Amino acid sequence: MSQGKYVFQVEALFPDGESAYVEYPFIILPPWYNTIYARMVYFLMGIVCLYFLFKLDERRIIKKRKAEMERREKEMLVKEQELLKENLKKEQQIIELKNEKLEQELKHKSQEMANLMIHFSRKNEILMAIKEELTRIGSELKNESNPKPKRMLLTLNNKIDLNIESDDALKQFEEQFDLVHNNFIKKLSEKHPTLSVSERKMCAYIKMNLSSKEVAPLMNLSVRGVETLRYRLRKKIGLEREDSLTEYLNNFLPE
Repeated sequence: MSQGKYVFQVEALFPDGESAYVEYPFIILPPWYNTIYARMVYFLMGIVCLYFLFKLDERRIIKKRKAEMERREKEMLVKEQELLKENLKKEQQIIELKNEKLEQELKHKSQEMANLMIHFSRKNEILMAIKEELTRIGSELKNESNPKPKRMLLTLNNKIDLNIESDDALKQFEEQFDLVHNNFIKKLSEKHPTLSVSERKMCAYIKMNLSSKEVAPLMNLSVRGVETLRYRLRKKIGLEREDSLTEYLNNFLPE
């Protein structure tokens, strides 16, 4: 029976033929889950559920936004790293180009100096040959009574010696050699302070790959004298017999 108001009717019939009629009204209350209190509870539970659903959705949105921000930050970080690598690569390329340019300029200047030294080597060879010829002529004029030709030969011989020993271009080469070769002679002197001027010059000529024959007229020495100087230079530097003097000087990189 459903909830609501009801009337219970009773009718009694007596033996004498009379009857009596009685009504009993009653109410059937609704079940507990359908009461106003239950509905209030349901309403409150609904509000709580909606609140939690709202919070869950809010957390989901926040988490999604956080994940999106992290993804964008990672993308930006990757792009920054790629940009940094690209910039480093470009800087490295620029440095390599500058180094190549400097190396080419160094080779060009070294070649110019080598050509200059070869030029002076050949010039000095000619002057030394002329000097030898003058010496031979002087020997032939030894018994000549007239002193004038002898004085002329002596004057000419002195001029040749002066030209060989005091050539301005040769001095200019010695001054510029350190500039081109990163203070090679200065640093070599610091590491080997006992080297003489001639020995330091010899190191410079060896570094330029000049042969003993080409060095001889530059230093006003014979080829044998150059070889003697090379031997003395090896001992001062402290090289073993199997060590190469040329290789040592070409690879000389002082701190």
